[in-house]
Parts: sequence; C-alpha cells; structure tokens
Amino acid sequence: MKILVTVSSEDSEEVIYTGFEFARLTNSAITFLNVIKNPQKITEAQATLSWAVAAAQKLQGGSAVNDISMQIDTKVRIGHPAEEIIDEAHAGSYDLIVVGTWPEKHVWHRLLAPTTERIVMQARCPVLIAKGKLGPLHHILLCVSGAETHSKAARYLRLIVKRTKGDLKITVLHVMSQISAGLNGQDVWQLEAPAEELIEAATPEGRWLSNEIRILNDTRALVAPRVRHGLVVDELLMEALEGDCDLIVIGAHRQNGWQRFLLDDLSHQIIIRADRPILVV
Repeated sequence: MKILVTVSSEDSEEVIYTGFEFARLTNSAITFLNVIKNPQKITEAQATLSWAVAAAQKLQGGSAVNDISMQIDTKVRIGHPAEEIIDEAHAGSYDLIVVGTWPEKHVWHRLLAPTTERIVMQARCPVLIAKGKLGPLHHILLCVSGAETHSKAARYLRLIVKRTKGDLKITVLHVMSQISAGLNGQDVWQLEAPAEELIEAATPEGRWLSNEIRILNDTRALVAPRVRHGLVVDELLMEALEGDCDLIVIGAHRQNGWQRFLLDDLSHQIIIRADRPILVV
C-alpha cells in the first residue's frame, strides 16, 4: 500500500504518529506531503518535511517491531491545500490519505468547507483522520446503514485486516433511529430488537448487518453484529467509547451545496465530535 500523510508547520504530532502507525500495521510506504501557498516558503516546507521524517524514524527506532524497513518519501506542492492533496493522491495512485483536523471556530467554516472535509468529500481513496493516538489495532468499529458506501468500507477494511497481525475484533454497528424508522404497528418490535433477532428475521437492518459480516467473515478477525437505538451519531460515539474501539470506520456521506445542511451530514458530525481516529471510505 501507499499512504499519503499530509503535514504542515501547524500540524500536531498526531498526524505523523497516526500515519506511521497505520503504515507499520499494514506494511505500507509513506509519503509526507507539505502544501504551501507561497513558493517563497519552500525552504520552510522542506524543513517541516525533514522534521516529519525524523519523527517517523524516531518512532520506527522505538517500535516494538524495530526490524521493519519502511519506505519514507517527501514531497512539496504549491497551491490550495485541499486541491493539491487530492490531486497528489490521485496522481500518485495512493491507497490512503492521512489528514489532521482544524477546530471550527465560526459557523461560516461549514459554508467554506474546511480542508479536512473537502478532502473527505472529494478524494478518490479512503481518508484516515488523525484524532487522538492510533495504537495497535485490537477493536475496530464499522458503522453501517445499508448504503453502498458502507459495503465499500467493509471491503476496504477486509483488505486492511488481511495485512495486519494479532488478535482483532470488529464490531459491525447499525443504529436504529426511532425518528426515521417508519415502522408499522406489527414491526415496532424491531426498534428494541438485538442484532441477532434482526438477522434471523431478515429485516432490512438484519440483511445490512449480514452483508457486512459476510464480507469480513474470511478474515482472521472476530466479527460481531451490534444494534443500538437512538440518535445515530450519539449512539455511534457511545459505542466507540464503551467498546474501547481503536478505530471508527464509516462510509462517506458525501453531499454538496444546500443539501449538506438540510440533511445534517453524518460524516461531518462524526468527524467533529469523535475523540479517536476515523477512517472514511
């Protein structure tokens, strides 16, 4: 795999650490990318990349698996950060982009589409958002809703799992919202049913869970279905907290223009509120 890790002088070490750890887990090559708007800052950009490489090499030297040989490259591009990151990822045929986040200080940041979210919405490959520290993967939370994007997430996660070692659990989560369920009287039992009952009864939610489990079943991971009831983002984040999940995996809910606000984009809410790394496929 090829991983594109975006760094800048304003980045915390979370992006470096997350990119390195994911590359180590999957035996991948890293390219550190720094995008600058002013060509006169090329020296500063190269210094930042040198710092990133040194940080990665330090992590490699202190790794429990210190015999790994990781390919690390650097690159500088000039232009708008989101556009240049997306273009580089496509031109270099990268399998993953690792980015950080910038806190929203004003309501108009949603109108202007922050760099992280523009990358998530427009990139052709999955995006790993560094929040907290990504450590060894023991428990992954895969969130599904029946949309095709979620099956894509399961298939990508399947590839990742096959490249990693050690014990691993994957919880396949669907949140049933009583607001949007729209069930008739005889089906209202589904609002309180556990995952196993929904799967056995072949309800739409049960079929969605079964499909994701089928995709992941030939991996070494222990895969378990899970259903929660309530508000989607609240329940998802609570499951990640209670399950001590190392990584949240979601399908991209890409919307443009005015639809993004009317539909209250779930990906946006998860990215803003989560306290741990998020892989958006």
